[in-house]
Formats: sequence, C-alpha cells, structure tokens
Amino acid sequence: MPSFSSQTSEPIEPDTLRVLITGFGPFSGYTQNPSWLAVRRLHNTTTTVKTQSASTPPTLLRSASQDLLSTRRVHITTLEVPVTYQAVLSTVPGFHTRPPTLPPVDDATLVSIPPPTEGYDFIFHVGVAGRGPIRVETLAHKLGYRMKDVEGQYAPIVHLSDEDEKNVLVSGNTQSNDLRIGVDRDEGVEPSNHEPIRGFGKGYEGFANSLCTDLDVSRLIAHLKESGIEMRVTFCVTSFTIVL
Repeated sequence: MPSFSSQTSEPIEPDTLRVLITGFGPFSGYTQNPSWLAVRRLHNTTTTVKTQSASTPPTLLRSASQDLLSTRRVHITTLEVPVTYQAVLSTVPGFHTRPPTLPPVDDATLVSIPPPTEGYDFIFHVGVAGRGPIRVETLAHKLGYRMKDVEGQYAPIVHLSDEDEKNVLVSGNTQSNDLRIGVDRDEGVEPSNHEPIRGFGKGYEGFANSLCTDLDVSRLIAHLKESGIEMRVTFCVTSFTIVL
C-alpha cells in the first residue's frame, strides 16, 4: 500500500498529479459522516505512484514491467460536500471546469489549496452505505431521485417530452437513485403513484440517462484485492462508494 506524507506547505511541483477526493457531510442523527472522516486526513498530503511513460510504445504497455514505469508524485485535496441536492448541483460541476471552482472551506484546520489551472487529473467521490466490503460503483443515473435530502428538500423536477418520458419509464431509470446518506429509504420518499420525475434536468439535457465510468474497474479491483482489500462491483447512482 502507498504511504502518504504529512500535510505540508511546500509548493506543489508542476508535474504532480492532482487528485480531488470528496466525502459527504452530516446526515440524520450523525454529526459527522463516516465518508468524510475516511478522507479528511488525506487533505494536502502527497504520495507517489508508478505510471506508464508517455514515450512507452503501446505494444509494450500490455506487458509493462516495473522497468517501463516512472514514479509520479500525487497531491490530494479533500472536500466535504453537504448531503443536499442543491449543494451537489451547484458545486460538483465546478470541480470539472478549467480551472476548477471549489466552494469555501469552513473548517479552519484545513488549508485552502488552489486548484490546478488545467483541472484535476482524477476526481474520486466517497459515500457511505450498508455493511460489507468496499464497493466500486460503475453506473450513474440522471433521473430517479425520490428521497428528501437532509434539509427536507426533493431533487428538482425534470420536464421531459412525452417520447423521452416514455423511454425513461420503459428503461426503468426512474427507480430510486438517491444520495448515499445512510437513511431509511422509506423515510421521505414520494408516493409512487403519479410522482414527478426528479433528478438532473437543466444543463444536463444532452447527457444520457445512464453514464458508465470509463475507468478500468476490473483492473482496479484486482489490484486492491492483491493488497488485501475486500471489494466488489455494484451498479448504482454515483461514481464511487466506500462502505465503512
């Protein structure tokens, strides 16, 4: 397993890989979300990884040995995201802009780290679910968010054309795909009869109703299992979920 340096005020080298890891905020009767507790300590830390060189011929990458890999430094920024639809809709898109836009950090013990001008190399979302192994989620849904968030608010209503709504209903993409906050799914869920379709609407019209990750999840899981970490694949709402 990689080791991580302590938090530092040293300048970040230009060739350092920049990673953003998010955890969720408080929910229900929990003043601290386990997902945030799991990632908070990684804020402003660095580690090193072995990466393939850009000059390595593709034919060699299939059987890349350690001799063909170069060492890269990785700097990690962590961020707590409130468990509200409004917070997710207003902040997450900014993570992907160039340069990224991050909300102010309320925790005075966490150093504010300027985001990389060209954007983060990798963004990793961590949530909390039921008991079991670490779960790597591979599928995200645009619609089907029926539960209230921690502020008692529903996700925005998405207005679809009759044809699009028919296709969504046939595909089953209105099933409950809510924020992974660990509350009872029967609590605060709208009645199923004639309920409006809710989720990501304005600004997301050009996106498919389902989005699969382009990461090599099988390879990731194999690598982590070799490190002694129990894992499994699941198909769900967000990019990634870690179960504690």
